[in-house]
Amino acid sequence: MKKLLTLVFSLSFVFSLSITSVSAADTFPDLDKVSWAKDEILYLNEEGIVYGFPDGTFGPMNNVTRADVTVMLIRDLYPNQTHEGDAPFDDVSKDAYYSDEVAVAYEEGIIKGYDGNMRPKDPITRAEAVAMVDRAYNIQRNGEVDGFPDAEDVPWATESILDLTSQQIIHGMPDGTFAPLEDITRAEFARVLAATIECRCLTPSELER
Repeated sequence: MKKLLTLVFSLSFVFSLSITSVSAADTFPDLDKVSWAKDEILYLNEEGIVYGFPDGTFGPMNNVTRADVTVMLIRDLYPNQTHEGDAPFDDVSKDAYYSDEVAVAYEEGIIKGYDGNMRPKDPITRAEAVAMVDRAYNIQRNGEVDGFPDAEDVPWATESILDLTSQQIIHGMPDGTFAPLEDITRAEFARVLAATIECRCLTPSELER
């Protein structure tokens, strides 16, 4: 059962409802590089959804892996859920730190894999990230939205791209493309995930009820 999210997303992309003001220096010393995502990173860290590295940094400009995105989604949506069997991926060992979350995500239909592999250590692309978020949270599209000329390059993610962009959860590039095959950074995904959590993503007709 999908987790019911209770807050409507602000189009100004300001996360003032649940984010506690915390000095970045008290948490991660490298967040000044990404001031546009600092509040979201701190929020997710306080909620126990994201963590930093052993040296105390967050690594905001590092690529985020497919395994790490899976772990974040399960920490938020299914933190206490157990799984009936192991995920059917040849490249996910039972002793991997993400194995339980991958199994839950597979059972919940959040991840599908590639020809029997999950590719857990691969950087996740923008298209893969939006597809996983859309499956996990069942984002409802907010009216009509202009497409992107390169969204058709990833037909398996085209609808998810439209769903998330219609809710202002993620945006396209200045040149009008979406760049679906570009990797997404830890800071960028933190902003996407925080936006999703703070958003019930209601359609206009639902808001009128």
